Amino acid sequence: MNLRGVLRWLACLATLMVLWGSLSVGCWAQEPLRFGMLAYRQKDELATQWRPMMAYLTQALQRPVEFTAYTFDELTTAIAQSRVDVVLTNPGHFIVLQHRHGMSAPLATQVVQVGNHAIAAFGGTIITRNDASSINTLADLRGKRIAITDTYSLGGYQMQALEMLEAGVGLPLQSELVIIGMPHDRMLDAVLDGRADVGFVRSGLMEALAREGKLDLNRVKVINRQNLPSFPFAVSTRLYPEWPLAVLPHVDEDTARELTVALLSLRPQHIAARQAGLHGFTNTANYDGVDALLRRLRVPPYTSAPELSVWDIWRRYQLWISATGMLLLLLLTSSAWLWNQSRRLRRSELLLTRDIAARKRTETRLQLAASVFTHTQEAIIITDAANKIIEVNAAFTSITGYSREEALGQNPRILKSQRQDPAHYTTMWQALKSHGFWVGEMWNRHKAGHDYACVQSISMVRDADGKPLHYVALLNDITAVKDHQRQLEHIAHYDTLTALPNRSLLLDRLQQAIAHSQRQKHPLAVAYFDIDGFKSVNDSFGHAAGDELLKQVAHQVKLVLRETDTLARIGGDEFVVLLVNLESVQEYEVVLARVLRAVAQPVMLNATAVRVSASIGVTVYPNDNADADQLVRHADQAMVLAKLAGKNCYQLFDISQDETQRTQRENVQQVAQAIERNEFVLFYQPKVNMRSGTVVGAEALIRWQHPERGLLAPGLFLPLIEGQPVCIALGEWVIGTALAQMAQWRAKGLHLPVSVNISAMQLQAGDFVARLAELLAQFPQVPAQDLELPRCRA
Repeated sequence: MNLRGVLRWLACLATLMVLWGSLSVGCWAQEPLRFGMLAYRQKDELATQWRPMMAYLTQALQRPVEFTAYTFDELTTAIAQSRVDVVLTNPGHFIVLQHRHGMSAPLATQVVQVGNHAIAAFGGTIITRNDASSINTLADLRGKRIAITDTYSLGGYQMQALEMLEAGVGLPLQSELVIIGMPHDRMLDAVLDGRADVGFVRSGLMEALAREGKLDLNRVKVINRQNLPSFPFAVSTRLYPEWPLAVLPHVDEDTARELTVALLSLRPQHIAARQAGLHGFTNTANYDGVDALLRRLRVPPYTSAPELSVWDIWRRYQLWISATGMLLLLLLTSSAWLWNQSRRLRRSELLLTRDIAARKRTETRLQLAASVFTHTQEAIIITDAANKIIEVNAAFTSITGYSREEALGQNPRILKSQRQDPAHYTTMWQALKSHGFWVGEMWNRHKAGHDYACVQSISMVRDADGKPLHYVALLNDITAVKDHQRQLEHIAHYDTLTALPNRSLLLDRLQQAIAHSQRQKHPLAVAYFDIDGFKSVNDSFGHAAGDELLKQVAHQVKLVLRETDTLARIGGDEFVVLLVNLESVQEYEVVLARVLRAVAQPVMLNATAVRVSASIGVTVYPNDNADADQLVRHADQAMVLAKLAGKNCYQLFDISQDETQRTQRENVQQVAQAIERNEFVLFYQPKVNMRSGTVVGAEALIRWQHPERGLLAPGLFLPLIEGQPVCIALGEWVIGTALAQMAQWRAKGLHLPVSVNISAMQLQAGDFVARLAELLAQFPQVPAQDLELPRCRA
């Protein structure tokens, strides 16, 4: 090595030592924040997917963040031994950990990104082989071998078990369970290779494996498939909120708050979110449904599940058991009475005493039947063959409002409601004539004039010749259940604080508006705004005052919108306005000016007049020819520009700039794929001593062996990835490949130093020194000084 090379090597070494010292004093001076996650996939895959997320959190928190994937038992042990600070696991496992280890309430809920879909919920999927012709319904699961991860798994057992229980199939027996363990991929393997008949897996797993080329979806079929148009995965159960993220009690509040802010600030386009398959994180979801599931199954933390008891059967089917028992009792009693009457006529006076005893027994049975008839909580209506009411019980009066005297002799159509489709009654009578019974839900009219919902069953009683003799109807008022169901639907589509539509309802209306715009040729606008200075209001006046501010701002904005427009709250202080049926693209400007003035009106908080403003981003369809979710994201991006422009204004989304950014992302993705496919090659340009003519070293020059464009020079692809994380990955590939080549040369007796160009971004990376040391350690036969870093390209 000549003197100039030595001086150059010493200069680079000094630079590295200065960078290493500054990093040691800064980020790594603190203890690392340990991030533990339940491994629903292979641990090494998860570690690769979440590595950019850890880098993002390290930068956001200004302290190192370490990631480890655990099985159920490993994660529980790590938490008990305080080897984990932050936990991301399934909701059922989280509730168990919270009861046993005092974990915090969830800080945020993850939102999964699948194509153009942002999903904050998941379910369970029941799969079997496509050629398993005997397994098609939940009832077919009885006696089958079922592969599960563990009984603690929400998506891998508990969701499916609840569906079986609610459908009357019952819980699987312990002897039927084939416990495979994590990850969920192993459940599919167990079903496909015949170790199990059925597998329980988390929704989305099959589709993910299919995208990765690891599963042919034609080999499996889904049992009890649910029709959920807005949910992109095959699912067999109802949906529950996605995984919560929480911290252990020893984590201080400042760290928890900074972690929450970092996660909620993560944008879908960030590499950390894309690599982890996430749209980001959202405010904590409601996990009461998961808690109710655990209680219903009686699994930890609510004790272990017992054997099915007679009491459980009675509580679940008491309506049908009571009705069937009463009908059987009436039929048996009537038959016994008729039989005894006939027998009395045929027998002689010698059997008179026995006949009297039989009559007394009959009377006792009739009294018992009358007692059941009187005291049951279900309304009972008995009609003759002409459908005239001949008897009702006390519950009938309580439910319908009609007294016994008012009902006798009447046709049951006095209960008819105008809300019931006439075709419903036609179907009911067809079932009675064909099968002798009918069961279903029906709307009836109360005597007071209001409608009520009920579950009703009607049975036909035939005579000896098979002709209709009586009709017996039982009905139970379920109006309260229906009202509760409507409340749940309202909660699912509206914001609880402002009563405005939430993101789900907004996207549904936006999709309809897009279709209407395509038909009517009228543009529409999507405006995304948040409140400037909202955090300072919260800090100064408290969260209660902040909530009041949000409600008043929502009210003021609604007053200036048209009736056809939609105002939605999608989280925090963020709102979206949907403007439809615009006569021109410029019409939205007038509306947005009114919105800015409405938000700027003073609001009284704790006897103090508070003024805020709004920053608005807007995009116009069809100029921005995107789908509903992308339109909202584009408006969000424009809102950020409004913030940078000084706030209290609006900015229009720049379609051309977005297209440029999309092209850059595609270029970066192509380079990343080229690294995976090993399409890059290194050429070595010799360094020759011009005096002696001897080769004193070599410089590694990278080329891209493109499958379609041929061999590409660095100038055609390196500028495309400048400043992108993939630039670091490519630099590490170059160093590793050069070291491998130097090791081969040394094995053949050729000792040549090699210089490698690295980017400024790679040199400034926090783990550059550590990564360089790891690469050098893989080739101990190569002296470290033989790897030269002569210059850094920008």
